[in-house]
This record gives sequence, structure tokens and C-alpha cells, in this order.
Amino acid sequence: MSKSKYQENYHNMAEEIIEKELWDHYSELPNPAWYEYKNKLNKSMDKLDIIKEIAQGRLRWTSCSDENGNRWKEPYIKCDNEGHGKSYVNKLAAKDIESVVDLYEDEDGDDDYGRTIIRKIWSVRIKNSQHAIY
Repeated sequence: MSKSKYQENYHNMAEEIIEKELWDHYSELPNPAWYEYKNKLNKSMDKLDIIKEIAQGRLRWTSCSDENGNRWKEPYIKCDNEGHGKSYVNKLAAKDIESVVDLYEDEDGDDDYGRTIIRKIWSVRIKNSQHAIY
């Protein structure tokens, strides 16, 4: 018999609680650190929900890594131009979420007259993201 999605999530959460020693085995009550952990998790999810709502279907994830081989994903919002990006930055700032407009440029070949075509890709990066997926 296979586990339901709820049972699987509950099992994973229980393992994490035990791993992080957030449960007192003697009293069978949560360790005080459990409440801090739960509040931090809820706050992070609340911000991610706000970002999703503001992004209106334009939220994407970029793969990142460091020199030690650690890998994770960070959120960004895809934009059409700089002004579009600034509007997202302002909406996020109103919800106390720091972000910045980002521009990536690359060459996309030459046009019919031999001039280089520069492609501009605009996005909004979420600063100090606690929403990274590991």
C-alpha cells in the first residue's frame, strides 16, 4: 500500500524535527526551538507566497552553485524591460522584500548589415533570498 502525499509530507517533517532535535523525548513536548523554527518557516513561506502573487506567473528559478560543489535554486521574476522590472521592485519593496533589477546582455549574431545584435534579458533578483531550494 503506497503512502498518500499527506503521509509522505508528515513523515518527512517528523524526520526533520528529530534530526534538528526540536522535540523533547522525555516530556514528549516540542523543544522551545521548535516554535522559533516553525515561525521562521512560516514567515519564509509567507514571503514566497507574496512573491508568487506579485510575479503573476513570471516567477522562475535559477540554478546556483559555489566552489564547494553545493547547489541550490534561487527565485527571480522575468521582465520585459527595465521599467517593468522597476514596477516589480516597487511592489516587492512595499511588502518589505528587497530586490533589484538585473540585466543580462549577450550577442545574438549579426544583422543583415553586419552589425552585432545585442540581446537584453531583464529580470528582478530577490535579495537575501531565504526561499532558496536546496
